[in-house]
Amino acid sequence: MLEELKKILIIEAHPDDIELSMGMTLCRLADHGARIELVVCTDGNVNGDAKHRLREAQTACEVLGIKTVHHLGFRDGELRSHYDALANKVETLLDNGYDAVFLHSLQDRHQDHRTVAQVGKLLAEPLSMASNIFCFESPSVLPHFSPEMFVLGDKNMAERKEQLMDLHKSQIAQKRIFSLRRARSSLAYWGERVMPYRHDVYAEAFEVVSLAKLPSHDGHNLVVGSQTKGHDVARELVGLLGESKTILAVPHSDGVRGMVAEIEQRIEGNDIQSLFIPKHDDLGYAAIAAVREHPANIFVYSELNGNATVRMGDITLGVEQVVIE
Repeated sequence: MLEELKKILIIEAHPDDIELSMGMTLCRLADHGARIELVVCTDGNVNGDAKHRLREAQTACEVLGIKTVHHLGFRDGELRSHYDALANKVETLLDNGYDAVFLHSLQDRHQDHRTVAQVGKLLAEPLSMASNIFCFESPSVLPHFSPEMFVLGDKNMAERKEQLMDLHKSQIAQKRIFSLRRARSSLAYWGERVMPYRHDVYAEAFEVVSLAKLPSHDGHNLVVGSQTKGHDVARELVGLLGESKTILAVPHSDGVRGMVAEIEQRIEGNDIQSLFIPKHDDLGYAAIAAVREHPANIFVYSELNGNATVRMGDITLGVEQVVIE
């Protein structure tokens, strides 16, 4: 899915937010040749010399190949007082050609982060039918932060994130919140949540405001449904995804091992690129174990009243989580 995001807009409140919040995802986007446009709303003067912080941020952008950077120059901590001016400045930068927009979450303690989220979502949502809009996790997010998308990486990708963070030496020296240890813990935590049987997987978490379309690929989709309440939604997903490219598996076994064996038999000889599993821990784990070679995309769909719940472009799917490996 990341490979299909060619033109990206990122709006951050401070000159170091994206390296801390989505540094691994940035590295993956850069590796795929994405053209990233960055808006930095404040000069970061509260936690250090503004000119020095901007130089650190510019170095990180050069490493990532980010060539278009808009420094709006608002003072750190004062964005809420300049909401209209911020919205006007950001609006002049937007166009309709973005494949994805990344910004802060509304579920954040920091007033600058919340203000950027409000402005960004207000301006970006009219583009939602053509764009994917995601909110990244900062260390100041509230417990209400509820991610639906996870971007995975290995140890090398995690280390590359740390190298990006290390370019902001003034912040590592001054702020406990800008912590390599905290970043490692977050990557490991989400990796363990998404892939509990793997200890070499790291992940960054995002809320999904808009998901414009499903990723395209040459392989098969695998939709796994439960016998109890997810069967109807699973069949609906098969119809939306296309029966010629989609395999449906509805295991009858109660135990995980039996489920794995049934799913393995169902998909034998097929290349699975996207996996759709219900919000059902044992069945999800069984499906991931059965596929073995982890699919490029994992979608966790809801089973509410037999109906799908989240709109994606012109179709509606009950997708609650997206995992991009």
